[in-house]
Amino acid sequence: MEPVLISSLITSSILVTGWFINNYFSRRHNLFLKKLEHKHEMLKSYIPVAENLLIAD
Repeated sequence: MEPVLISSLITSSILVTGWFINNYFSRRHNLFLKKLEHKHEMLKSYIPVAENLLIAD
């Protein structure tokens, strides 16, 4: 094999591996943001209930 072919294969494999790793971490980050948004909405809806409980005491 020629050195140019070997270096091209190594470079392309590094790029493809980086692309898969980047997609994996991007997907995890997006899932984290969705979970965080859901928790935020849940806590916002709980605030009136907590205020009523404090007023009732």
